[in-house]
Amino acid sequence: MIRTTFASLLASSVATVASAGALFPAGTESKVTGTESALASEGAPAALYNPANLGGAAAGTQPYAELGFVDVQYTYEHPDYDPVTVSVRSPTATLGFSRTLGSSVVLGAVLFPSKNGETEIPALPRKIGTSVVPIEAKAEDRILELGLAAAYRLAHGLTLGLGADVIYESHKIDASLVGSESELFSADYHNTFVRPIVGVNFAPVTVLEATLAAKPALKKTFEGEQRNAAVGEATDPRVTEYEPASVSVGASGTLGRAALGVEVRRLWWSEGRDSVKSLTYDDEPSADLSDVTEVSATASVLLPRRAALTAGYSYQPTAWGEGKDDGDLANHVYGVDYGRLDAMDRRTMGLGAKARVSNLDLSMALSRTQGERVVSDEGDNVGYYRLEVMSFSGAVKASF
Repeated sequence: MIRTTFASLLASSVATVASAGALFPAGTESKVTGTESALASEGAPAALYNPANLGGAAAGTQPYAELGFVDVQYTYEHPDYDPVTVSVRSPTATLGFSRTLGSSVVLGAVLFPSKNGETEIPALPRKIGTSVVPIEAKAEDRILELGLAAAYRLAHGLTLGLGADVIYESHKIDASLVGSESELFSADYHNTFVRPIVGVNFAPVTVLEATLAAKPALKKTFEGEQRNAAVGEATDPRVTEYEPASVSVGASGTLGRAALGVEVRRLWWSEGRDSVKSLTYDDEPSADLSDVTEVSATASVLLPRRAALTAGYSYQPTAWGEGKDDGDLANHVYGVDYGRLDAMDRRTMGLGAKARVSNLDLSMALSRTQGERVVSDEGDNVGYYRLEVMSFSGAVKASF
């Protein structure tokens, strides 16, 4: 089996909790499909996914507020141990505004805590040399996103947008052997990143709309320290994460009281194979990553007084392969691991509703995301993984 120090193996088993992909997007419109939608996002949340969509804002200032909750059930089952399930229920919030300047320029800003809380992991079975032992760990994660964007309206329904996603991340991890009071591993690391985004919205007539949005790749390295009981002294954090370059293309149309929307999003994960690193895998293997294409669709019934009911669906295939552990260190490939919530194919079904009351636009979204997979005996971390996420939120946007 793969040979590393005892404390290093403990660290690698919980480090991925902090690096798991986002479970839900900002904005009720995007939550209907559970995707970072460049087509459906509107108002302040569009600053994160397609700044050109800010061009649809009404004159004046439009403050935005969204509140809700998310319920996460995550299960890992090793073939020789009882299942380990982590359940988390957490409130969610998004705040922002947009403001129209003259007839052509719209500015927007949004504050979105995409991850915030602690997770306790009891009796997690992990591979140590040729045997498997249970560990316990605690992870504390904070990810705060600030979207800043501007849109410029051109002629014939064309709007161009440019924005920046400012991301602050902070992670803490502590791990020990079950029943032991001695800490075997700890890490405390953080950093701030800036990721640009460009977007296009083209609506030549009121019943047709097409969108395009793109983000470059982002390699994430961190400041802070980690402590390994086998080494003793604190060292710089070795973890490196990667956000892939992406391009989203979408289109929607309205016929009578029915509206349909379709979006395709391509993510170039394979470029991050040599970038993604676990906190303490001693051999620093390459990651088993592949490019993927996400698809989503919505169908809406349009009602009087600018009200609408929407059903949504999305399929988000994982970029993560099983990896490889055949007992030869030279062949080791980093694959699916505990806590990496985006390491399985996920399907989302959702419902949304919106209406206008006086100068207030009200909206809500309810969605359910599910995914599961099995990693075979020669995979990097053998076992059964399952994820279920329930999300509910309501939002209000005012016009002044």
